Amino acid sequence: SHSIFWNMLAVSLIQGDAFAEIVRDEESGELINLKPISPERMRVVFGKNGLIKRYEQIKLGKPVHKFKPIRIFHIVNDRIGDEQRGVSVIESCEWVINAIEEARRDYRVLLHRNVVPVRIIEVDTDNATKRQALMAEYKDAIQKGEVLVVPKGTVEIKDTTIQIQDPIAWIQSLENYFYLAVGIPKTIASPDNVSEGTSKVGYLLFEPIYTYRQTLLEADIWNQLFIKIKFNRPPSLMDNIQSNEAKNTSQTGFQPKDV
Repeated sequence: SHSIFWNMLAVSLIQGDAFAEIVRDEESGELINLKPISPERMRVVFGKNGLIKRYEQIKLGKPVHKFKPIRIFHIVNDRIGDEQRGVSVIESCEWVINAIEEARRDYRVLLHRNVVPVRIIEVDTDNATKRQALMAEYKDAIQKGEVLVVPKGTVEIKDTTIQIQDPIAWIQSLENYFYLAVGIPKTIASPDNVSEGTSKVGYLLFEPIYTYRQTLLEADIWNQLFIKIKFNRPPSLMDNIQSNEAKNTSQTGFQPKDV
């Protein structure tokens, strides 16, 4: 059951919604299994009153399989207002993800240019065939680390030094924005070069977020599956933070009401 719930939470973050068929014993009504269903195959049908009327599972080349609402366990991520579907984390962070990948690809090219720099070559000929042959020889020499020898006065390599801003700070700022948007402190996912104090504060700020998600899942399980479950909460650092604050009078501002 833990793996099923974990899978559904992950899918709801990625797709916005997660679905699982509720399988019960026909006589006793006891829960037997939860069968996850890919969200791209599920269609939610709403009635005129705005409530869910039924679920429809779409299968290629097969009839649509209809489910009553009581037969589907449905988790929704960050639904806003009267939206009928949840919000995907990837969709909300798409621009940041693309910007990070773009910056990394550009930086990869930049590092490669330190080994194989771009050159502007002036050739003393208008013959396209000769230019193509010289380009091929130059490319081959660069790849093999050899010296290219040409007749004097036929080729001149221009200075092509380009001042490019270091993109590391830009990439880091994008990553920080991404972690803020997702709601996970960067100190948890990537603790490198982070002080112990910063890690503790980041973990402390994350406590209300994961506690809230656990509470929502517990409510969904109770309301849809009629099962009372309370997940174990990870250890809190609140007492540790308060103890450190009492010992260090210059470090203030973390009060119990903040969590």
